[in-house]
Amino acid sequence: MKQKNNNILFVCTGNTCRSPFAQAVFNAQAQARGLACRAESCGLAAMAGQPPFPEGVQAAARLGYQMEEMRSRPCSQYLLEWADEIHVMSLSHLAALQSAGPEIAAKARLLAEQGIPDPFGGGPQAYDRAYAAIEQAVKALLDRLEQEDGQ
Repeated sequence: MKQKNNNILFVCTGNTCRSPFAQAVFNAQAQARGLACRAESCGLAAMAGQPPFPEGVQAAARLGYQMEEMRSRPCSQYLLEWADEIHVMSLSHLAALQSAGPEIAAKARLLAEQGIPDPFGGGPQAYDRAYAAIEQAVKALLDRLEQEDGQ
């Protein structure tokens, strides 16, 4: 089944907690729903090959998602062009992508209306709050994609 928006890119700063978690949720939920779409993630200031933060891995596991094998990667022109939609975690990420040109700007939007605060350094509760918000926003995104595919 071919979908209109089948390539989704999640972007944050370091690609070690928020965007990889969004990728994990999206891919697991899309598969469970039988949707033919795929997510990737990257960071605007990411160093390649970094593992997710342990606090993030633990928070993801508490929600039933796996992130241990994921590794960070920097944002690239290839990924930006590959994506049908780009979902960012903050207004600063959105501003950075809007300056990348009109084609990229047209695809970029906040994942959640108020953004997703960076949980880094905030302890387990900060990760739990951020990840719950990401999970809710990703499920809403999948609901929209599923509805658009059914039209």
